Amino acid sequence: MEVWVVFQQKWIFLNKVIYEMKISFPSPELSKRFQVVDSQYRELMQICMEDPLVLSLMVPSSSRNSKFQDQQLQKLLEAGSIELEHVITALETVLYGVRSRFPRLFFLSDRELVALMSAPREAAEAQLWAHRCFPHVQGVIFGPCSLFSPSALEVKEEAQSILGTYGEVLSLRSPLPLKHDVPKWLTCLEQWIRSALVHGLPECVAARLALHDSLDHDFEQPPDPGQPPLHLHGHQWLELAQAFPVQCVLVAEEVAWRTQVEEVLLNQRTHLLGLMQLRRLEALTQFAREQRSTHIGCPPPSPRLSLLLSLLLTGAVAHRDTALLLQQQQVSEFKDFHWDRQLKYYLGPENNSQSPDFSNNSPQVCSSHKSKPICWVEVLGHSFLYSYEYVGPGQRRVANLLLERPALGLLLALKEVACGTLLGPIGVGKSALVTRLASALGRQLVTLHCVMHIEARCLGSYLTGALQSGAWLLLKAAGSLPVGLLSALGQRLGDLHRLYVPLLQGAPDITKLDPMLPQVLGNSFFENHRVHARLGYGCFLTLTHMSPTLPTNLRFLLRPVAMALPDLQQLTEITLVGAGLRDAVRLASRLATFFSLEQDLELGLQPCRLPILIQVLETTLQFLETPKDQHGPPLPRTLGAAEEAALLHALLHSPLFSGPERPRLQTLRQLLSAVFSGAGNVLATPWTMTPPKLAEELRQIGLYVGPDVLASLEQLSQALRQAPGVLLMGPPGSGKSTCWQSLAKVQNQLISRKKAHRTIRPVYITSLYPSSLSPEEFLGWFEEHRWNHGVFSQKLWTGISQRERDSQGVHHWLVCDGVPSAAWLDPIASLLSSNAKLNLPNGQQIPRPPDTWLLLEVVNTAGMSPFVVGSCALVWCGGHQTWQAMLATLMTELPREYYVLPQTIVELQLLADTLVPTVLRFLNRHGANSVLHVHGQPAPSPGVAEVNSMNHLLRGLLNPYLHYTEEEQYHIIENTSHSSSVVQGSEGTQGSISAEGLQQDVEGDRKRRNHLLAISSFLLAFIWGFGSHLPTRCLQGTSRVHTLGSIFWSLGSARVSKVISEYERKRERQRVCVTIPV
Repeated sequence: MEVWVVFQQKWIFLNKVIYEMKISFPSPELSKRFQVVDSQYRELMQICMEDPLVLSLMVPSSSRNSKFQDQQLQKLLEAGSIELEHVITALETVLYGVRSRFPRLFFLSDRELVALMSAPREAAEAQLWAHRCFPHVQGVIFGPCSLFSPSALEVKEEAQSILGTYGEVLSLRSPLPLKHDVPKWLTCLEQWIRSALVHGLPECVAARLALHDSLDHDFEQPPDPGQPPLHLHGHQWLELAQAFPVQCVLVAEEVAWRTQVEEVLLNQRTHLLGLMQLRRLEALTQFAREQRSTHIGCPPPSPRLSLLLSLLLTGAVAHRDTALLLQQQQVSEFKDFHWDRQLKYYLGPENNSQSPDFSNNSPQVCSSHKSKPICWVEVLGHSFLYSYEYVGPGQRRVANLLLERPALGLLLALKEVACGTLLGPIGVGKSALVTRLASALGRQLVTLHCVMHIEARCLGSYLTGALQSGAWLLLKAAGSLPVGLLSALGQRLGDLHRLYVPLLQGAPDITKLDPMLPQVLGNSFFENHRVHARLGYGCFLTLTHMSPTLPTNLRFLLRPVAMALPDLQQLTEITLVGAGLRDAVRLASRLATFFSLEQDLELGLQPCRLPILIQVLETTLQFLETPKDQHGPPLPRTLGAAEEAALLHALLHSPLFSGPERPRLQTLRQLLSAVFSGAGNVLATPWTMTPPKLAEELRQIGLYVGPDVLASLEQLSQALRQAPGVLLMGPPGSGKSTCWQSLAKVQNQLISRKKAHRTIRPVYITSLYPSSLSPEEFLGWFEEHRWNHGVFSQKLWTGISQRERDSQGVHHWLVCDGVPSAAWLDPIASLLSSNAKLNLPNGQQIPRPPDTWLLLEVVNTAGMSPFVVGSCALVWCGGHQTWQAMLATLMTELPREYYVLPQTIVELQLLADTLVPTVLRFLNRHGANSVLHVHGQPAPSPGVAEVNSMNHLLRGLLNPYLHYTEEEQYHIIENTSHSSSVVQGSEGTQGSISAEGLQQDVEGDRKRRNHLLAISSFLLAFIWGFGSHLPTRCLQGTSRVHTLGSIFWSLGSARVSKVISEYERKRERQRVCVTIPV
């Protein structure tokens, strides 16, 4: 079916090119090749119309041509798809023309563009492509069409508004009917969204400036005793947010801030500015606390308004710092450097904004301008156009600070048409800074995560799209590109520099532009095509350092900007204050102190803790907003103690405290107790997000339930709720695969029995071994200009298709097992970021479906980037009890597969419980490790290799004599639960086997012989299974070693005698009489 869908998309696209766009093929050969495929497909369609049954395609029938059935039909469609791909590749000019009319299509691959051109004119398809072309648009709200003209009879739906994150709704000024094909409709949607923002922003600014007295002048002096508190003014910000988008409210606040500062400077009252901003910040903080106090223990009634408060507080902190700086430097002029370097927002013509009239104490926005006033930002004498891109409220609730110095460096690089390059270690927030700056200027930001095998043609397409759409292009991790590709990138950036600089110098004044019109600077040629350069183009790179291998042509175009380590305390304080926590300042100070001391525990350069801090803060807010009727951490009733307990629980469930019990982990707990006063109570009563009745479900599926296994399952269940990626780490044989397999099996069984919680979904698992695949096999490759998906990208794309068909479907776990390597880890690292997309070498971006998790099975984190480690939740599988689980599974399966009596199973269980742990402790004490362990490699889990060998040996010995036939094994399944209960309750068994009792039965001799055979086979398998792994150094000091049994005796005859005596005592307590052959 998938082959058919891909073929049909290409066929529809080419038919539109020929019959709708009236474009002919460049050569008769291409026309002939298309006609052959076209005639075959039309014949197939005619046959399907006559016989539309699906089974007719699968079941051979004489009434239908054999080439249109079963495997031959699939081969015909695959061959036809390849032919159509060649024809489409030859029509590169056609694809370029389609992209030029809507430049956002340059950021789609050729395959995606063909699928878009062939998409039906339906609301569901329009929703999908709207989100793909406008990343901040989460959905489009359609309604019945209100047009009644004869030309609109076929139009059934029209777009009325768009949906952003956190439930924000942006109403369009007029409905947009779905009367064109999807690409044309997307072009109109871009204009409709821009119109809504262009008209909405001046109205929001006017509404904000109308509140100048209550939101600005009232903070100049403390309130009189009879006046209401200042924090009650916070409701006015919320009223603005209910009427306008969040980005309009934030821009209006910046315009009001610039207006207020200029008024203060004009009136020479700079000394009052600092106190005014401190009172404003205190009022917002108090208002946020009161908002949270009304819904303690439950989610906020409006997450969007809660996020707005956090964003307003972030801006208020920046305004406070600026006010204190201006007051300290005694700034009194508009052109002073300390004020000139700040981002200042203007709205309207230059003559009305540069010299505001404050005579009436109510700054006005120019209303005499016929067209809508344009918005721009000034800094250091340079003007930057506000581009009216819909950016939404944001992606996360953790504060994203706009650092002044790096932001100024990037803006100055834009003015030079150079490539601003952010330098710094992984995890310091380089990409987040560019995202924050693009949001502040209303710019479209396109992010391309650079992978090693990306093509130069893909980079050229993205650069062309950024140039023609006036967007910013961010090339993340550009240092991973090979030198040749970096040189090609430098060549293209140099061509753009020479092309764009003359056009930018001849651009009209920003303040005189019409915001409703596309700001086209002029035409030129780039990549052998005619391009329309728009105002606003920019390109940025992120690098860890300036490598000496960077090509010279690229190095000359870079403007490096170093990123310092972020201020974790300030970020934490703003986030917690914005969430309304009463003890935010103290918690932020102690959390920053903990991270600082934690990094001092080890020598050397430690990775930045910003990703872990963001995860801890988001989990803290989630715990505080968990309803009481749901499974959440136990929090004290006191508000301050509850906030600290939620933060401690989030910290304890972070990757810092996941891992083996080592001295460092114990030191971290002691450090936590020393920094936080309430850590002792939280550590004394640990809390886990364990699925209900997990241990019982594990026993029902026949798995051993031990503390080690249960702890790993609890960690995995919790990790899947916290992060899109999970690191399953532990030594070889520690049960990492068993961990996720067991949890998935439990969830699926609960779903099948209809006993699962409403949040639990069925689990579909895909297990991959990337180390055994080449990068091309893993991601994809080009074959004669035709792109072929790799294993990983195909699985991810299948998950998206499944999500589109069933929005409430299964959870998909992508498990990658193997040695960590940058060759396969770096390309998929982008799936762990906030903008989770897989960037393929052909330029296609596959978003991670919401119900998809990435599970990485690794032994250690060697070869993994700090970003991957910090973005994933860690699950540690120690493996100390893995051998017990393997042994318990063996004892459970024996009565299902072999003819052994329940009493024999009891005897085998008793032998296993006595011999195996004792010998393992003895071997461990004498350092007798497995001979299979390679020096320098991680040591496997203790006992796993030995018990596994014993398992195979025992089965090999029992198979010729005691194995059930298939029919017997089918009938014995009914008695499995009885046998398992005997094994689990072996201590209370009162069975007795004696020679006299067995001989009295007709089959007594056979039962006794089978019993002795099973016991002897177990002992032989035990000796060989454990002894064959011993190195030769364990044989030193023995005079003659004829059997492996003598090896055990030579290791310590006294200890073996003690083991045998202990076994005899247990055997006597069980009153089991067995003759063991020597």
